[in-house]
Amino acid sequence: MRWESATGSASVELNRELIQTLRGEVYRGVQALPRRGAEVGGLLLGRFANSNEIAVRVESIGPVSCEHRFGPSFILSDTDRAGLEQRLAAYGADKEVAVVGYYRSCTGRDIELDEADEELARMYFTDPRQIFLLIKPVSLRECVAAYFYKRHGRLLTEGQPPLSLNTEYTSMPSPPEEPVVQPSAPILPAEARHVEPPFVERPFVERPMVPPGTVRHRRRARREQAREEEEEQPGRLRRLLLTFAALAATVGLIFFLGWLNSARGPRFSNLGLNVHQTSNGLEVVWDGAKAASRDVRRGVLSITDGASENAVELNRAALERGKFVYEPASNDVLVRLSIYGAVGQPAGESFRVVVVPQKTPPPARAAPAIEPPPQIAPAPPSVNAAAHVKAGAPRMPPPPSAKPAHQQTPVAIAVPARTTHEVRPGISEGIRSRIRGTIVVGVDVRIDANGKVISAVSQGKGDVVYTYLASRAEEAAKLWRFDPARTKDGIRVASTKTVYFVFKG
Repeated sequence: MRWESATGSASVELNRELIQTLRGEVYRGVQALPRRGAEVGGLLLGRFANSNEIAVRVESIGPVSCEHRFGPSFILSDTDRAGLEQRLAAYGADKEVAVVGYYRSCTGRDIELDEADEELARMYFTDPRQIFLLIKPVSLRECVAAYFYKRHGRLLTEGQPPLSLNTEYTSMPSPPEEPVVQPSAPILPAEARHVEPPFVERPFVERPMVPPGTVRHRRRARREQAREEEEEQPGRLRRLLLTFAALAATVGLIFFLGWLNSARGPRFSNLGLNVHQTSNGLEVVWDGAKAASRDVRRGVLSITDGASENAVELNRAALERGKFVYEPASNDVLVRLSIYGAVGQPAGESFRVVVVPQKTPPPARAAPAIEPPPQIAPAPPSVNAAAHVKAGAPRMPPPPSAKPAHQQTPVAIAVPARTTHEVRPGISEGIRSRIRGTIVVGVDVRIDANGKVISAVSQGKGDVVYTYLASRAEEAAKLWRFDPARTKDGIRVASTKTVYFVFKG
């Protein structure tokens, strides 16, 4: 079979056996995948008849393997390109045969070169005499083909209708029929015979070849494209469902962590951190034994006083001391104690303290001067008096003045009250969602000699949220129990203590 361009500048020769081999390769790829099939391709091997013009004689083919990583189209991956380079190197060393071109099948699309073909032509087929053959199966007995060749660095075709590789050149001779030997068997009656129905071969209806560019060709291309989209629809839907499931799981995890954080409730200090307001300022105290354990390296006491921030580094000796005095400059102070262990993981607690200004006692008034009573001269004795009073007789002393009331001296407490039972205040979810950051409520409690709370009064004032939290803290503090304070003689006495409740949003 010979093909020649309209201008006579290019010609290609193929024999019948090679056309049959090409058709076999094409149909092998069609049967590899349902519906569209897989595209195949390879090298055209032969000779160049003329060193200047494009005159090619194709004698054999060299198929190139394709793993179809990018779909049914013949697009080579890096592994496929490595195999192609090895085959080109092997044929380049052979002097008897030359690589005269490249072939590829077209399934499910028009006979046109795509970007992958042009890239292969630029990288591996640089000889201007090499040709490119595209084959498209239109039925089970017929294929159409188109040739492309290079002119001025571009791949061109004559624009003619595709060539038909019909069965005139590709029909396979049918094998000779073997004679049927009838076995010797006794003749049975007609009613006992089993007669097989005759085999009727159904005629094969070929699809007519539709020239490219016509209305029918475009309609067929649209139908094939719609069929490919239907095949890809389950995979697209599966990916969409997986993406939606991952997004829903992420949102659910975020809500669960938020709920878990809000359900923990108020946290109490593990280090015994406490703040007392004294005449010298704020006295920050903590449990030195816990803060200066063996795996603790250092500590940092951060104090936010209004707009100013201070950080005090604490060594092990300062942590064991468990006390620090600070003079505040505003009425809003945030104290945070952080300790760092051997692995550098910080731990600690934070407290916000509302400083209550102390009332100074009014100055004592000076006692008014008491004037001595006037001296009254004794009256002269009366002659008629029944009793005579001698002159110069002593007067009756004045009544003694009332003694001042006895003032009770405060009892010296040697051991302060210790908490034995704590009750956490419960708050509603609506209030919890309105908490921003950390709110610390201090409650002053009065403890009797039996360790029961007599009264509980919250410190400071604030907005509606703070007022609500303060009331809940007072109710919880009344349910606390203490080991009462004791004197140095071990006698139980009443005392006062400040407890702090920490609320976090």
